[in-house]
Amino acid sequence: MDVLILGGGYGTRLFGHYNRETYHPKGLIKIREKLCIEHILDVFSNNLIDEIILETNNEGKPFYKNWLNESRFKDRTEIFVEPISTPDNCMGVLKTIEIVSNFYRFQKPILILSPDNVFTETQDELIINYISGVRIATYELDSLNNAKKYGVVVLDADSIINCIEKPSDPKSRIIRTSCEIWDTDTFALIQEWNTKFDSNKVGDFIGYLINMGIKVESYKIKGEWIDIGNKEDLSRSRKMLK
Repeated sequence: MDVLILGGGYGTRLFGHYNRETYHPKGLIKIREKLCIEHILDVFSNNLIDEIILETNNEGKPFYKNWLNESRFKDRTEIFVEPISTPDNCMGVLKTIEIVSNFYRFQKPILILSPDNVFTETQDELIINYISGVRIATYELDSLNNAKKYGVVVLDADSIINCIEKPSDPKSRIIRTSCEIWDTDTFALIQEWNTKFDSNKVGDFIGYLINMGIKVESYKIKGEWIDIGNKEDLSRSRKMLK
C-alpha cells in the first residue's frame, strides 16, 4: 500500500515558537537510537509498504532531504513540499491533505501516517485486513478526561459510528491515532469539508464521513501508543520504547 506521511508541522507545542537557528522537524527527533519517522515506518513490515510520499514545508525540506539520502527508503520515497504554510501561518491538516491529493490524484487507498506517533508493536493487520472505506488505528486511554485531547470514537463492534474532535464531555475512552487508511471516496469529500468547516478538526471530519455514508472501521492497535505533542510526551515515549 502507498503511504502519505504528514511531516509539515512546526511542532510549536514541543519546541516553542519557530526559531530558524534551532528548528528541525518532529519526525527527525531521535528516540532510542532511531528517528521518529523510522519508528512509524517500521510499524509495518517492509513488504506491505510501496511508494511513500513525505509531505513537509519549505523549512523542513532540507532536513528530510538529508535524512532520505541515507535512508533505506530513499528509492521509494518522494518529498512533496507543501507551498503555503509558514511558521506564522500553518495550514490545517485537512487542507494539507487536500493539496497533496489534488496534486497526486490518488486512484487507490492510501495509508496516512504522522511521524510523531509512536507504537510499541507492529500493526500489519491494519493493512492486511483492510477492505474498503476508512480504517483507523484506535487506542483505548485510561480515562475519559485524557480523551478530551483527541478525536474520540464511539464503536458498534468494529464499526465507528461517531467521532468528535476534542469533546468537552467524551462518551468513550477510545481515540483515533494518526494512522489510518483512506479510500478515494474519502479524498473526494475533503474540499467540500474545508470550504465549510475547520480544516484542523480531523475527528469531526471522520464524523462527517460517517454521516455521508462512508464505511469507517476501527482497528484496535497492538501494544502501546503515544502522540508526541509536548516535552512530557517525548519523555514518556523514550521510556515506553525499550
